[in-house]
Amino acid sequence: MSSSLELSTDPFTISDTSSPQRPSLNNARSQLEKIGPGHQFFKWTTDLHKDFMTWWSTTEWYLNNEEKGRYAAVINWDSTTRTSDHWQHFYQAANSRTGYPCIICQHCSASIEHPKTKNTGTKALRNHIGSAKCRKSSFTSSRSYKQTQLFQTAVAQV
Repeated sequence: MSSSLELSTDPFTISDTSSPQRPSLNNARSQLEKIGPGHQFFKWTTDLHKDFMTWWSTTEWYLNNEEKGRYAAVINWDSTTRTSDHWQHFYQAANSRTGYPCIICQHCSASIEHPKTKNTGTKALRNHIGSAKCRKSSFTSSRSYKQTQLFQTAVAQV
């Protein structure tokens, strides 16, 4: 890491004027999109991974998790090994105040604990997608879709 040092008028003081390698925390926060109920979560995206990590690595949850050492939860935000189709219905996010990792349903905006916080797998994702709560809000009304299909079938038979 190169640094430019500047001597001050005081012969005993040296100030470092090099620009930091990491983006500033305020800049990182301003780039992140807020989502979920009350817009209280920062959305993780591949494009903003560096900004997200700059912010997230300063959060209460992250710092407390790091103290757990080998027992710390490992959140691989940019994992390419997710094989479950259920992931396509969710955004990865973290609480904007605490940094607590979660996932946000793309259909109804419900927040669910990130499966990697306790290494629980994707059953909660599957259960949520199949729940009445999610179906009601995700498809304005699947009943109206079914009614439209039935009407079109009835008209076609006449």
